[in-house]
Amino acid sequence: MKTFRTLGLCLFALLLLSTSGFAQDEMQMSEEDMAMMQNYMEMMSPGEHHQRLDYFIGDWDVTARMFMGGPGTEAADYPGSATFEWVLGGRFIQETVDGEFMGNPYHSIGFIGYDNFRMQYTSSSLSNTSTAIGNMAGVFDEKNNAYIFFGPMDEPMTGEIGKTVKYVLRIIDENNFVGDVHDPIYGLGDTKVMELIYTRK
Repeated sequence: MKTFRTLGLCLFALLLLSTSGFAQDEMQMSEEDMAMMQNYMEMMSPGEHHQRLDYFIGDWDVTARMFMGGPGTEAADYPGSATFEWVLGGRFIQETVDGEFMGNPYHSIGFIGYDNFRMQYTSSSLSNTSTAIGNMAGVFDEKNNAYIFFGPMDEPMTGEIGKTVKYVLRIIDENNFVGDVHDPIYGLGDTKVMELIYTRK
């Protein structure tokens, strides 16, 4: 079946990446197979969209502002720090956060990358405040210099499963950016329920 042939070509491409000594005349592949493998190699290679993420690399001070009463209410601030670094050969950036939340230690790990095949930015996050993995996908808004992500989130306190959340990373300048978390349930006006303020150290 074609599916298994495609999988075989993908595995062969991975083998080529990790092994030297293959001569061109030793590759007995059809032109179609070669084209498929070339396409796969392009899909798995970091490019210009990944390079854009280089902005985040480094150490940051973070202030998390939680609007506990909903958008527009008084915020509770929590301090923390974050480190961004490249992982997996420049395909993803990893964010490690240490801070506090309501008097307790807070730790999280997040990843941002760009999916060449789906042509969208992707994000995943894990923390010590949940047993779930958060996944989002989005685009870069050139006009507003911001990454805009959407994804499902479960809300144990209300029993909601898979409600849509909007997350916006707004780049202010070289040393400052802000992460806004929006809960669309509040309507078309102010929906921001959390704000993460990053300042480069």
